[in-house]
Amino acid sequence: MKRYIVFPMLGMVLIVTLGSCKKEKVAACDEEVTYESHVRAIIQQNCTVTGCHDGSNGMRKPLRTYDEVMAVIDWVERRAVIEKSMPPAASGGPLSEEEIRLLRCWLEQGTPEK
Repeated sequence: MKRYIVFPMLGMVLIVTLGSCKKEKVAACDEEVTYESHVRAIIQQNCTVTGCHDGSNGMRKPLRTYDEVMAVIDWVERRAVIEKSMPPAASGGPLSEEEIRLLRCWLEQGTPEK
């Protein structure tokens, strides 16, 4: 008799566990995103502030130009888009969901400059 109770209980646990998993909704890339039209402003506002990636701190890579960003694009993608650890909380926290969406679209579209 106990066997007949165990299997339905395991099934219920599995259903509840899978049902509680949420997939992050990401808005579609329905526009052309380029460095010049969208990404440069995001980086200037959030990354190239004094003491960070503006070139004044020799410890950090500058992100002032398209070429400088492209030299560390994997790092930018990982830290800002995937981990959401840049910019750090002390500097205003992670990017907004819209900024992250635009960066994702730009990356998916091949990181065009113009």
